[in-house]
Amino acid sequence: MTLMHELEGRMSEEDVDRLRDLRATTMLRLAGNRIHCEYVEGTLDAKTRAHVDESIGDLSRLGDEIAHHRSARLVATSVGRLADALDADDHVVGQKEVRLGGSIMAAMAILSGWEVGRLDPF
Repeated sequence: MTLMHELEGRMSEEDVDRLRDLRATTMLRLAGNRIHCEYVEGTLDAKTRAHVDESIGDLSRLGDEIAHHRSARLVATSVGRLADALDADDHVVGQKEVRLGGSIMAAMAILSGWEVGRLDPF
């Protein structure tokens, strides 16, 4: 039988920060995957569809490389804000960031020609 190593009783601040980012990133990727799927199926609500269409228009005017960098920067900002909202138990801000970040992820996936499901973190 293999013995498991004992874990330290405390996590470093760096570990806590990575877990915060992982939690928020996973939530955004799940939302982006759902939005992408519903957009392609035509079942996405009108407000979110309009935001995705606007994001597609904005990103497509930038060219591929710049669009990738811009969307990555916007999503990274959204990850930070979502992590802060989750820590503060602020569900209103959290849902806003999920919709915003997920829509941008879906828009970039659509522009990149990714198949539905590619944003799924699992």
